[in-house]
Amino acid sequence: MSNTIISPISNRRSRLAFSPKVMLKQEIELLFEAARWSPSAYNEQPWRFHFVSRERNEAYQRMLHTLAPGNREWAVDASLLIFTTAKQTLTLNGQINNYSMHDVGLATANS
Repeated sequence: MSNTIISPISNRRSRLAFSPKVMLKQEIELLFEAARWSPSAYNEQPWRFHFVSRERNEAYQRMLHTLAPGNREWAVDASLLIFTTAKQTLTLNGQINNYSMHDVGLATANS
């Protein structure tokens, strides 16, 4: 297997502290563009991203305070808060999309 793929995966770390630096609009757009290219059942792209940057202090604080206290503690310095939700019905036929949460997970991982 190619080391160019395995190396970034094996060297990934979950950080529990964030830098409160301001993210550029282009950086934010790139995150969501990466998510857009994720595979999804019937190409439904059921993910919905709700986000606010720390520059919008009042909205940021409202979103921050929807988190459980333990999560709020490590998220407080994040540059951007992003909540994901899933559209759970298929546009194709209105049926339940049994893969929507899986697809949201893929999109989140790709961003």
